[in-house]
Amino acid sequence: MEECDDLAVKVLLRQHARHAGIPLLMDTSDRGMLDVERFDLDPDYPLLHGRLPEDVGYEHLAGLRTAAEKLPYVLRLLDYDHLSDRLKNSLAEIGRTITTWPQLGTDVMLGGAVAAGTARRILLGEPIGSGRHYFDPGRQLCPATPLPIAA
Repeated sequence: MEECDDLAVKVLLRQHARHAGIPLLMDTSDRGMLDVERFDLDPDYPLLHGRLPEDVGYEHLAGLRTAAEKLPYVLRLLDYDHLSDRLKNSLAEIGRTITTWPQLGTDVMLGGAVAAGTARRILLGEPIGSGRHYFDPGRQLCPATPLPIAA
């Protein structure tokens, strides 16, 4: 399970998971987004689903200091087109009116439960492949609300 907000560490953890041949799970509380990277099944699976350029590694990301320097990489990693409007609005305010994006306790708890359930299924040998998945209560409870559909 990966749960950190440091881009460089995210890459480093994936490099170690790939080297060890173990799966990596990451929850992002926006829209119930869960990333599954099965380095145990495919050691060549691209880090972060290939969402960052291959020449952008730990050293480059560790050298970024400001939110403005990091933002283009965060947007690629999170796939801006699939973010909630709430998070899109918050990203524009980071460093101005807020220090980081807001995360509601209920969304974090949902993410922990989904990630733990996914880990259990992987450990039981269920056929869960690499990819990005959404467990979006807003989409489930308010289907008339215009939210982007995950690819």
